[in-house]
Amino acid sequence: MNTALALVQTERPAVTVSFTLQIQSEEYGITPTLGLLVLEDAIARGVRVDIVNAMMRDFECTTADFGDCIINTAGAVLKQLAEIFPDKSDQELKSMLGLSPSIGVNFNGKKLQLADAQKVVDWAKDNEIAQLAFWTIERDNGGCPEMISPFCSGVPQERFDFTRIFQTFGK
Repeated sequence: MNTALALVQTERPAVTVSFTLQIQSEEYGITPTLGLLVLEDAIARGVRVDIVNAMMRDFECTTADFGDCIINTAGAVLKQLAEIFPDKSDQELKSMLGLSPSIGVNFNGKKLQLADAQKVVDWAKDNEIAQLAFWTIERDNGGCPEMISPFCSGVPQERFDFTRIFQTFGK
């Protein structure tokens, strides 16, 4: 796959390459096998990696406040990126970072509440990261209190409250 991506970028330099990668834990960051090795292979094959999007769902998180956990995890990912891309400045690394948390009740027992989402958006703006999104739009309603479902967040909210918060990121 990475060989093909490098070829595409050679023929079409404007093509953006973004990797969405699994998080192992708040302290560690991106998983080794399903993340770091993929990035290292991409670089070795000549891929220009534009965005590393941390898939923030169902990972080990010890911080009680899930918004703080996501921010701490973003810091761990930035440390990993600094090792992989040693010639980039802190701001250049932040400009490569994407975050995609799962809204509402997560399988790891954590809940991304509306206040947590606002905290993450504020951090993302302050740090000028590349991308911020969430998993998934179908869940952006409070129709199933305290449940995990592909169709609702499980937290108190009105329809599209998370969307309204996350939309402020690009402004």
